[in-house]
Amino acid sequence: MYGNQRLCGWRQSAVVLFVIGIQLYSRAETYSDKEINRAITTELSTDKAVDAHLVDVSVDNGFVTLSGSVANLLSKDRAERICMSLNGVRGIMNELHVVPVHRKPGEIRKDVNRALSEDPVTERQELSLSVQHDTVILKGYAHSISEKMLVAETVKGIRGVSCLVNMIEVRPAEPPSDEEIRREVEGLLDSDPYIYAKMITVAVSAGMVQLTGTVGSFSEKMFARLDCYVPGAKAVRDTGLTVKFWAGDPLRREGKLVIKSDSTIVRELKELFEQDPLVLPYRVSVSMDHGTVTLRGKVGTLRAKRQAEESALHLVGVYSVKNEIKVRLTTTVADTIIKSIITMDLQRDPIVGRHALKVVVRNAKAYLYGAVDNLYEQRHATRIVEKIPGIVAVANLTEIRENRMPWLHLNDELIKENILREYHFAFLIDPLDLTVEVRKGVATISGSIESALELDAIIRHAFDSGAKMVVTQLLFNGRKEYGAYDYRNYAGLD
Repeated sequence: MYGNQRLCGWRQSAVVLFVIGIQLYSRAETYSDKEINRAITTELSTDKAVDAHLVDVSVDNGFVTLSGSVANLLSKDRAERICMSLNGVRGIMNELHVVPVHRKPGEIRKDVNRALSEDPVTERQELSLSVQHDTVILKGYAHSISEKMLVAETVKGIRGVSCLVNMIEVRPAEPPSDEEIRREVEGLLDSDPYIYAKMITVAVSAGMVQLTGTVGSFSEKMFARLDCYVPGAKAVRDTGLTVKFWAGDPLRREGKLVIKSDSTIVRELKELFEQDPLVLPYRVSVSMDHGTVTLRGKVGTLRAKRQAEESALHLVGVYSVKNEIKVRLTTTVADTIIKSIITMDLQRDPIVGRHALKVVVRNAKAYLYGAVDNLYEQRHATRIVEKIPGIVAVANLTEIRENRMPWLHLNDELIKENILREYHFAFLIDPLDLTVEVRKGVATISGSIESALELDAIIRHAFDSGAKMVVTQLLFNGRKEYGAYDYRNYAGLD
């Protein structure tokens, strides 16, 4: 039904980092444990959400173990997602310890309840929770796996929560039969250009989807799991899906043509919206012209507007999005009340709660002032505000301290070598389609791409490799994508 759905709102970090793989079958190299370790360590060191100096990485035959400590559950999840995004990884054991924040269980419970009640999606769930020290235990019912994960993401965003036990049971409103679920999943796997479905077997029993067979990478395994999050599925078990690098050999498996018509992409995006708990309550119209998607309609939250746009950008074949969706409120909330809610949400957040941010709300538009350490924290603060009912627009005017730092000069050959190494391991990128040149710190990337997400990964990895500026001279389905980006203000996708 929705063959290109990758992530709903509960994975917007996204999320993105590894939302869609590009050209999955163009490479079948093997990677040594030493190379994988170095790639993971490099990625962690350049990510602003993880304290890499406190994280230890070990790799044994492609199986990664993360140990050490992080500041919060969001950082723990992000470290794991970074590993998922790299070629050569066969499995991950996340043993990272979350350093506890000394807060009383009653304070944590109060913040969790407030956060769940403020969210238009999670407030509809039949939930109960208990707090033991720094551990939150969730029980109750949700209509889908996506809604269950949305609740989990909300709880993880509360300062002081170091462990989450998610015991929420999925109970679809109108549960389909096991056979209908199986056919749905098999159809998604077969039409998914990033998965070789002939090596995967699907079985469904009492709503439990079980995958067995062989995939060529850990990322492919993860994407196969996401394709199982269909209506009616209560849980997914993929322990029988084995990662074997030879399975990625293009000589052993047929390639898939990923070029799609505009009408096909529009249909898939509409079907995706029908399953997304953030966008589902609203009518969003979709049109497309030569790689550019236009979204129109009215939604009740700024978060839903952003989610619709990001869902479109995560589809192969989409180059850009014109988001003309309007945020219109069913009830008016006083600016003073909205300001109070935003202030509390920022203070209880484990990422930006330590910063003294000032909030001003005028006519349902929020303005943020103050200073944060990096672009990741700035964008995280924006996302917190976007979730608040009653907010129509956000102006994040916070200063980024990191932007004061001068560019660290590196040798051009070293930058190029770093870029090629990062591209080699990045599951989002096919380096065979790209040419890299570096002169005076400016990296020029030419070749071809297949989605906006691949473009973002190309630019982001070039900056992570030490480039001062990135110039793109790329082709997207025959269309030129030329641009220049500075390391201090490139936002990209999240």
